[in-house]
Amino acid sequence: MDQELYFDVMNIPILVENNIVGVYGVARDITAKRQAEMDIKLAKTQLESFIDNNVDSILIFDKEGRVVKVNDSFTSTFGWTSKEALGVYHLDLAIIPKEDRESVSRNLQILKGGQTFKGYQTKRVKKSGGTIDVDISGFPIHNSKGEVDGWAITFRDISEAKAAEEVLRNSEKLTIAGQLAAGIAHEIRNPMTAIKGFIQLLNKEFPHRKNYFEIIIDEISRIELIISELLFLAKPQEIKYERTDIHNLLDDVILLLETQAILNNVEIKLDLKLSEKEVIGERNQLKQVCINFMKNSIEAMPNGGQLTIKTIENENKGAVIQFCDNGHGIPSSVLKRLGEPFFTTKEKGTGLGFMISKRIIEAHGGSLQVYNGKSGGATIEIFLPFKADLEDPTILTDYRHGGMCFNDKEKLHLCGNKNK
Repeated sequence: MDQELYFDVMNIPILVENNIVGVYGVARDITAKRQAEMDIKLAKTQLESFIDNNVDSILIFDKEGRVVKVNDSFTSTFGWTSKEALGVYHLDLAIIPKEDRESVSRNLQILKGGQTFKGYQTKRVKKSGGTIDVDISGFPIHNSKGEVDGWAITFRDISEAKAAEEVLRNSEKLTIAGQLAAGIAHEIRNPMTAIKGFIQLLNKEFPHRKNYFEIIIDEISRIELIISELLFLAKPQEIKYERTDIHNLLDDVILLLETQAILNNVEIKLDLKLSEKEVIGERNQLKQVCINFMKNSIEAMPNGGQLTIKTIENENKGAVIQFCDNGHGIPSSVLKRLGEPFFTTKEKGTGLGFMISKRIIEAHGGSLQVYNGKSGGATIEIFLPFKADLEDPTILTDYRHGGMCFNDKEKLHLCGNKNK
């Protein structure tokens, strides 16, 4: 087999009386050396390609701790260009939250000692100001003498995995609550019915303690409501789909809550722009969702205000219903926990109303967004898809829990699942 050989050639002239009469040629075989150089160049090219095209964000530092290389994934994930990152000292990187600098220093000492670390989960800051969950690993880079000449850090975005874990935890909470509720509901309801009945009888005998009995009856009703909501979440819901006029449904809801709005000094304004007004759904459940969200909007304005109810069409795909208040908005700490079972800011809330509404929307193949407006207040936005085949409304049973995801604009998106 033919093999290409490389030589280092040196030519020496032969001089006789200052005249060149010949040339000595000395050739040294450097094939092995040239091959080694080519192998190193190839390895370097492959390494750079691996770094540049890696889906994980990678930063390379010199031994002084300054950034000497970033890959494209770092730029797309965090927003800073390579020009902005190169030359920056590691502790001065804007991606590091202030509260995590001590941990960064500890990991740096590990790398300087020639050891690696991996699986360190924390948060990092994006140029936009948002944060993402990351899994960080680091390893030292050695020179030809075996000395630490720098180090590399990789950041794996695990935001979706974290969100999925949160959904799973919430689902487990609901499952446990459902099992408990289903097991003890009947045992509780029977004595509760008896207690409620005797309290009503005693109420007649002690009219001067009427306020006490009213409080007891209200609390018993509250216990019954909690049990009913738990059971709703625990068992599959049978839904009969039929033609439902969204504008007509909103008229009914407004009629029910108009008095509450007046008492709270809240003006209801309508902005209805649906040309296609009908969706396929269970009217009573959709009405319950609108009642829940309209009540939430009214309660968000204790000093009065304006509640605007809008409907628009989403590219002929479905109906969008918005409940927009001009209250103080929703704090980010609350916004990110909306939809979490048993989480509530209300003194007498159960934390289940929002979750039930979410489940109903999911069962209809819709989605839900909650976000703060630029000029203040909060908006609850429902999307309900139109259905092409309206001939055969069927009864479907929903066993789904749905999912959650977050974006950078302080918006919670509760993703519904399509009925199959």
